Amino acid sequence: MHQESKDRYGAPRIHAELRHRGRRHGRKRIARLMRAAGVRGCAPKRWKKTTIPDPAAPTRTDLICRVVGFALADHLRTELAANALANAVAARNPEADVIFHSDRGCQYTSAELAHGPHGP
Repeated sequence: MHQESKDRYGAPRIHAELRHRGRRHGRKRIARLMRAAGVRGCAPKRWKKTTIPDPAAPTRTDLICRVVGFALADHLRTELAANALANAVAARNPEADVIFHSDRGCQYTSAELAHGPHGP
């Protein structure tokens, strides 16, 4: 059962799952058996706020409420924002007066995005 959970479940979840399957064992016994076998669950990572607006950047009104382009990566560098903008342009081929909306994070307010090949 621990392996079924990709080694994530600890004693409380294993106990709940066994109980759901009709097995009646004490949670402390399950914890003791898991400890003796060297089996531990994984605690979820704490949530970390990654979008921090630049306090010096001007605040703009939210004029649009739909997503037209996005990009995914395992980092938060400016190139990610530039790729999202390029994807939006490629997908929609917008007119010259298009609105670029962001959460005002440092990636979006960087000089690289503003003056780079994808910037306004």
